[in-house]
Amino acid sequence: IGDNIRYFGNSSGPLGNYTIDGVLPGLYLALAEKDGFQTTYSAVQVESGNTTSLNFSMAAQPVTLTGQVTFNGNPLQDVTVKVLVNGVVLNETTTNSQGSYSISYLAYSTYKLSFSKEGFDTLTEDVNLAAANGTYHNVTMRHELLPGGGGFIADFDLPHSLMIIGLGLALTTVVVA
Repeated sequence: IGDNIRYFGNSSGPLGNYTIDGVLPGLYLALAEKDGFQTTYSAVQVESGNTTSLNFSMAAQPVTLTGQVTFNGNPLQDVTVKVLVNGVVLNETTTNSQGSYSISYLAYSTYKLSFSKEGFDTLTEDVNLAAANGTYHNVTMRHELLPGGGGFIADFDLPHSLMIIGLGLALTTVVVA
C-alpha cells in the first residue's frame, strides 16, 4: 500500500485460482477484475516465509440491452421483446412509439432474443452481450405472410398484392375515364 510496488497474477482456470510468486513482505491492496464483473479490492498482509491466501467474491456487473425495432425503415411500436436462456424467459418488455426497447439488469452472457407482434413474423436472434460487443441490438421486422404463399409485392402476401394491383388499376381507370 505504501511503496507503489505492483505484482500481477492471471487466472485462466475455470475455478479462478491464481498464484503470485516473489511478493516481498508488507501490506498490499489487492484487486480482482474481469470484464462483466465489478472490480473487488482487499487489503492483504504478506509475511516472510508464509503462504498467504486471499479469496475474492466478484459480483456480475449488470448491463442494459437497448435497441430499436423497425419495419420498412420506420419505428415499430408494441413489439414484445423477450430475453431467453434455454427456452426460459428471463425478462420481457414492449417497444415504445419510437420502436425503442430497454432491458436492464442482465449479466454479460449470450442470450436468445425474441421479437413478436401480431401480423409480423416472429424474429429470434442470438445476442452475445460482452464489453467489447456493446449492448445495442436493432432489428427489422417483416410482415407475416398469410397462407397461400408470398405475393409479388415485397412484404405482402398474394391476396394483398392482388388487392393493391386491383386498386391501382381501378384508380387508373377512373383517371383515364
